[in-house]
Amino acid sequence: MTKTSFADYVATQDARNTIELNVRKYCLMLCDCLLQDFYKKGSTQDYKFFIESGRKYHKIVMDANGSKSVHAFVDKKTGEVYKPASFKAPAKIVRYNLLMIESREQCYQRADWAGSYLYMLQFNFTSTNFTSIHHNDKSQKLESILQSLLQRIEGKC
Repeated sequence: MTKTSFADYVATQDARNTIELNVRKYCLMLCDCLLQDFYKKGSTQDYKFFIESGRKYHKIVMDANGSKSVHAFVDKKTGEVYKPASFKAPAKIVRYNLLMIESREQCYQRADWAGSYLYMLQFNFTSTNFTSIHHNDKSQKLESILQSLLQRIEGKC
């Protein structure tokens, strides 16, 4: 591990602060997308999405008439979005990165209030079953499969 001088640390502090502020801003935008999706479905219930900040993660919390549940976790320093494994911990696989423009746009576009956009799925065209993916090395294959699936769906509608 390399040692960082105090002068270097101070010089990069501004950049670290900017990144953390951007991550928070993008989390707030995600909360807005989730709320818009909820009301777009025609519901009249009182739902709220808000951020609870912890030491390492921003926790996106859904409040439904006083009943709270964790919708997602976002790493404060990297902007990585995780599906929750429990109320206190995220799952291990990164779903999106809010600091990367393309990933952020996909996240906002696919975001739904119930959290289905946080599941990693693989479509098997021969058996027409969905199976979970547990490894990041399959993400490119997943993306191409999902793109072809979306094209098929759009062709039928």
